[in-house]
Amino acid sequence: MTISHLLEDFSIATAEADVAQMISDDALEDLRLASFEQGYTAGWDDAIRAQAEDQSRITGALGRNLEDLSFTYQEALVQMMTTVEPVFHALLERVLPEALMQTIGVQIVEQCTEMAKDQLDQPVRIVVPAGAADKVRPMVSKTLAMKVEVVESRTLKAGQVHLTVGGSEREIDQERLVASLRQSLEAFFHSVNEAQKHG
Repeated sequence: MTISHLLEDFSIATAEADVAQMISDDALEDLRLASFEQGYTAGWDDAIRAQAEDQSRITGALGRNLEDLSFTYQEALVQMMTTVEPVFHALLERVLPEALMQTIGVQIVEQCTEMAKDQLDQPVRIVVPAGAADKVRPMVSKTLAMKVEVVESRTLKAGQVHLTVGGSEREIDQERLVASLRQSLEAFFHSVNEAQKHG
């Protein structure tokens, strides 16, 4: 009994070596170049595919971040508006009317001066609420050069003044101004509250 079945047979390897010898050096170089080109192309394609995937991933992440940022900005804006609403109402109800009352003399002088530009020889008649004549008379007499008559009326409310210069008439109504501002403020905050409810 032989042990040949236990030993490796090198006869096939010798046949392959003979085949390798039969390929010319030029053909072998062409084969190597083709393998290199094929590997290079495969690597290039993989790099382009990886770059496209990275770009797609980055673009998607950026889009999501911008969307989150926009949503966060809207939430912050609505939250801020909701927080400052009482401040605006307090300014409108307490501070603004007082400030307007302190500047009513300036408003009267400005309106009278504008109305009297073409009617300097005409008398000025200022109708104020009851009890306000003593406050208004010194302000206008110092500033206006024309003859000024200040009259009180019980029908006028605080902040209302009727001005007459010759044939021209005007009305100052601070309460109407405050009411208009109040209405605008309420409409604005109503829209903010609706935006918060509906996202």
